[in-house]
Amino acid sequence: MKHTQLAKLIILVLVLIVVGFASFFLGSKHAVESMTIKRVTPTQIAEAMKGDHFYSDYKENTLLVKGTISTVSQSNGDLVVGFKTSSSYGALCDFGNSGVSFRTGGTITVLAESGPAERQPSAVLLKGCVLL
Repeated sequence: MKHTQLAKLIILVLVLIVVGFASFFLGSKHAVESMTIKRVTPTQIAEAMKGDHFYSDYKENTLLVKGTISTVSQSNGDLVVGFKTSSSYGALCDFGNSGVSFRTGGTITVLAESGPAERQPSAVLLKGCVLL
């Protein structure tokens, strides 16, 4: 009797291990297959957030944003760059506590994940921006 219980326990543990590994690899496969980079303008992302369709348009995407710098400021120790847009809504990029220096009027290209973006009162804020 003890041998059959031990055998069942071993089989259960093996099944759980196999299912765990399969789930991990299938999840990784899905992540890689659904990974896309979308080239967007600051105006496009500003209008998408203003119109409440930012997350449906850009979910699970990495955004490649090229634009002209309109503002450079500090917010809670983070460097935040504002892009010029032709919208009444703005587009901001948070670079964290980066030591990079920016000047208004310059053009930059950045990469940012769309998922952590935040709606601000008058702009979309991209978090974790990386300068290219």
